[in-house]
Amino acid sequence: MFTNDIAAVMTGAMDADLAVDRIELQAAVAHQIVCLKTERVLDVRDAVYFHVTGPAGNTGADVVDADWFDGYEPELRTICREKGITLRVLDGRKLFGARR
Repeated sequence: MFTNDIAAVMTGAMDADLAVDRIELQAAVAHQIVCLKTERVLDVRDAVYFHVTGPAGNTGADVVDADWFDGYEPELRTICREKGITLRVLDGRKLFGARR
């Protein structure tokens, strides 16, 4: 899929930021393979990659099954807001279309 996204950007058929987000999610899924929270094999179409940056610049990231993320997201957003943490979310359902 990487090549197709790059080709789409080169021809003007896809926004470069969208392509970078898709490639970043694909790389995270390829690296992780299995969701450590649910033990399900990850599929880029229903995986969520989230990246946090703390006020001091410390960072962290995880890629998880979308169902698990949906249950945790409200708590995660509250924690980030209260602690001044920046949250960036790449949702495969939005970037690739859900498979279910």
